[in-house]
Amino acid sequence: PLTRLEEEEEEEERANSNEKHKKILADYKGKLTAQDKLIFNMHFYKEVKVSRIATAIDQTLYFVKKRIKNMSNDLENLNTEKNISI
Repeated sequence: PLTRLEEEEEEEERANSNEKHKKILADYKGKLTAQDKLIFNMHFYKEVKVSRIATAIDQTLYFVKKRIKNMSNDLENLNTEKNISI
């Protein structure tokens, strides 16, 4: 019986944690420019190759790689600051 209660509490904590992560990520994405949102979604969600992203947004490979690196650093900093894993 106690184990069941503990499992339910852990499940509730995970759900709350997931909602917290979603809000933090949504807040971060909300601050991105339209072009950066496109790069973010294509790279992190759809796993589109950098060369295809560059072609799609008519930018250089270097530009896209630099934006992805900056976003990766931002996410890493969020992980450290908020003590979460995105």
